[in-house]
Amino acid sequence: VLWDGGQRKHRYQLLEGLSEIEKARQEVLINEIFSGVSALFYEIVKLQNQEQLLKESIALNEERIQKIENRAAFGKANKLAIVQAQTSLRQDESALANISIVRSNLLLDLKDLINDENNNSYTLVADIDKPSLPNTDNWQESIRSNNPLCRLTQRGISVAAIEVALSQTEGKPTLTSFANAGYFLQHNDVQQLKRIQTLGGTIGISARYNLYDGGSQKIKRQNAQINRDIKFMEQKQLYNRLFNSAKKELANMQLLQAQIDRENSNHQTYQENYDKVAERFTLG
Repeated sequence: VLWDGGQRKHRYQLLEGLSEIEKARQEVLINEIFSGVSALFYEIVKLQNQEQLLKESIALNEERIQKIENRAAFGKANKLAIVQAQTSLRQDESALANISIVRSNLLLDLKDLINDENNNSYTLVADIDKPSLPNTDNWQESIRSNNPLCRLTQRGISVAAIEVALSQTEGKPTLTSFANAGYFLQHNDVQQLKRIQTLGGTIGISARYNLYDGGSQKIKRQNAQINRDIKFMEQKQLYNRLFNSAKKELANMQLLQAQIDRENSNHQTYQENYDKVAERFTLG
């Protein structure tokens, strides 16, 4: 084939593009699994912290009940205070049991995702540092470059463009060359008379062109163009959705960071007050 309008080239590019699309789909799947495992991990850590807080509250309530019972023995407290303290204790114990059930179920889900078949129980620890907020100047370009869904959509557009180019080449003529090598042909008759004939080689060029196809090539070309336009629309919608989601996440991160700063300030004030009360209690 001397010239085919680029059909073979575009078909090869199309196969390459389809291969890239499958790789991009695997990236999307891996990213979803990673995000799910991370979210599950931190949810379990949050439940562990709540469990620890409830255990401390239960210990304080038990100590409180003991002190109230001691005061009641000397007539300085009534039974209502004991009942109220016991009710608070039972509520904490019930909440602890519910949270422990949820944490155990989530831990089983996590072990299934990481393919851990052991029956060991884990206490997860998160290394929590103060994260730096993303740079708002180039976050849109970062999303376009790094988000697996964006890469998948972009590869779909590339394949759609190749399909348009391929549909345009199908209406072009195909030019081919051919050649036959010469050879000797020998005939032997009954009287054993030999006759040798030499056949010469031939070489030439042929062209093929489809004069009429009922408009099928035009329809294929139009469909390919429509498919390309659809891919562009899907990409635009995806960008808008991701950008809006990123704006919300950035706003939430800023609000949470401000809340963390306030909580740190409140904790410092609380610690100072606690130290003063503890000192006075020690002094009687």
